[in-house]
Amino acid sequence: LSPNLLTVTPPAGNSSKSMGLTWTNVTRATSYKIYRTDANATENSTYFYKATDSASPYYDAGLTANTTYCYKITAINSIGESEKSNYKCGTTSALPAAPTGLKAMPGNNQVNLTWTASIYGSAYNIYRSGTGANGTFSYLKIAGPATSTSDTNLPKNALGQSVRFSQICYKITVVN
Repeated sequence: LSPNLLTVTPPAGNSSKSMGLTWTNVTRATSYKIYRTDANATENSTYFYKATDSASPYYDAGLTANTTYCYKITAINSIGESEKSNYKCGTTSALPAAPTGLKAMPGNNQVNLTWTASIYGSAYNIYRSGTGANGTFSYLKIAGPATSTSDTNLPKNALGQSVRFSQICYKITVVN
């Protein structure tokens, strides 16, 4: 008896890179094989072995954002492998939008940064250039889930003097 594949959906919070599968467990099954194919699949498409799992649910990670994946499952026991289940497809979400409204305000030997949150963003990578908007941006730190942070280690010029605030630029990206 093959399992009945019930759902194929992106899990909340990490939906652009993974897919969650649930199915009805089969009595006396010791494990399940998961098979996957790409978009435009039908019942008769070729499904390739992806993984073995001991029970529902299974999370398929490392996927591409905004892509459809289709799955079938088989049950395994001491006698062998069942027929493949019905097929189900799901589409990962698009990558989260970049945060907006980045503001940098000078403070006492620091720069205070604020921004508007990105949906599904769990953290934010902060990058800084000490030579203006056309300069090289280097990774500064990770922040979040809060939408503010302070840069307290301001860049220095060749003479060891703090760079003028007008020369410091920041960029921010969302971490999903």
